[in-house]
Amino acid sequence: MENLEHFIEIAQQKRLSNQQKLEELDKKSDEYRKITKELRDLKRQTKESKNNILKQLNVLASHRRTIHKIVHSMVKTGLPVPHKDIQDVKTMFAEVIKFLNSIESTCETLDNIKKNMNYSEMIELLTTCTEDVGNKLYQTRHHIMQLEILKKDLSLLQIPNNNSSNNSEEAMDLTTNDESNKSMDNESAIK
Repeated sequence: MENLEHFIEIAQQKRLSNQQKLEELDKKSDEYRKITKELRDLKRQTKESKNNILKQLNVLASHRRTIHKIVHSMVKTGLPVPHKDIQDVKTMFAEVIKFLNSIESTCETLDNIKKNMNYSEMIELLTTCTEDVGNKLYQTRHHIMQLEILKKDLSLLQIPNNNSSNNSEEAMDLTTNDESNKSMDNESAIK
């Protein structure tokens, strides 16, 4: 009788552990949704940033001739900056002109990055992850149902010694019914 009680206690502990695993799987699916939302937001922000950069580069490109004309039309041989900053300004203008001249290659690079993204691979990974979570959830439900059946079978196998044992059987039946109702509620809530 003591072994049977010990076995029931172990079965209850396993059921609790399976419920905890089920809750962890639910948390993982929530994390997955959260990460997917963040990924969509980051893509949108990246696209907006790219469009903003392209607009600003177009503005700079449209003003390029004006800046070039102003710099070359000055009568003075130097730039209108303090003597100590002349080298920095020359370097800055050289880099800006170089950048503006290579703007087409910059846009091509951004387009190549977009073309190299493998959307089908990303979709396949998301599908695989979702299927794995679904399989683990199904396995956990199956284990919980097996534990419930085992508990019910154990309560049926008990030999009634006296009225107190009959009362304990009725109590076990009530708890079994309550727990099976709870597991059914949990299953319907999960679905």
